[in-house]
Amino acid sequence: MRAQRWIGAVLVALACATGAAVPVRAQTFADGFAAFQAGDFTAALELWRPLAEAGDPDAQYGLGWLFRAGLAGPPDPLKAFAWFQKAAEAGQAGAQFSLATMYDAGEGVPLDLAQAATWYARAAAQGLPEAQYNLGFMYERGEGVAQSSRQAADWFRQSAEAGHGEAQNDLGALYAMGRGVERDLVQAYMWFRLAAEGANEKALANLALIAPSLAEDEIAEAELLAAQRREEIRAAP
Repeated sequence: MRAQRWIGAVLVALACATGAAVPVRAQTFADGFAAFQAGDFTAALELWRPLAEAGDPDAQYGLGWLFRAGLAGPPDPLKAFAWFQKAAEAGQAGAQFSLATMYDAGEGVPLDLAQAATWYARAAAQGLPEAQYNLGFMYERGEGVAQSSRQAADWFRQSAEAGHGEAQNDLGALYAMGRGVERDLVQAYMWFRLAAEGANEKALANLALIAPSLAEDEIAEAELLAAQRREEIRAAP
C-alpha cells in the first residue's frame, strides 16, 4: 500500500523544484511546471525534454512523472524508471522517492525492497515526509532492512513533526505499545489526536481505545501538548 501514495509527494517535490537557483534554467523549468499545473502535459513534456537530455535533474524528474502517470501518452514505467534514476543519482529528492516506490511495488523493475529502502533513506535524509514515513514503516516491518522499532520511531517522528497523518498515527501506536520508545499513553493520545484531525479513521479508533486508560488530567495534558505541537507544525517553513 505505501508504494501507492506517491502522487502527493510528487506534486510537492515538483513545486519545490521551481525554486532552483539558476535564473535561466529555473524560468524554463517553471514554464514547464506552469504548463503541468494547467493540465497541458504535452507542453510540459516539450519544455522539460531538452533540459532533461542536457542533464537537468528537476526536468528529468518531471519527465519521469509524466511517463509514469501516462499524462503525455500511454504509461511507460520503463521510461519513467530511467528518468527517475538519472535524477535520483543527481540527488533529486522527489526522484529518489519515486524510484523507491517503483522498487517497492516492482513497477518497471523487479521488486527489490532493499533498493526501495535505500532510496527512501536518501529522500528521507533530504526531509521528504512521505519518504520518512515509508522508511519508518519498512523498519517496523523489517522489510528491506533489519527490523528496528527504534529506527521506525525515529523516522515516524520526523515525518509526524512535518504533519504527516499516517506517521502521527503510527508513532502514537508505538508509544501505546512501548515499541521503540518508552510506553507513554499521554504521548500516544497526543499523536492520535493530531492524526485524527486529518480524518484518519485509524487514529479516531485508537483514541477511543486508549481514552479509558487515561485519567482526566492526563487527557487534558495530552490535549495541551497536541495544541502546542499543532502550532509548531503550522509555523514550520
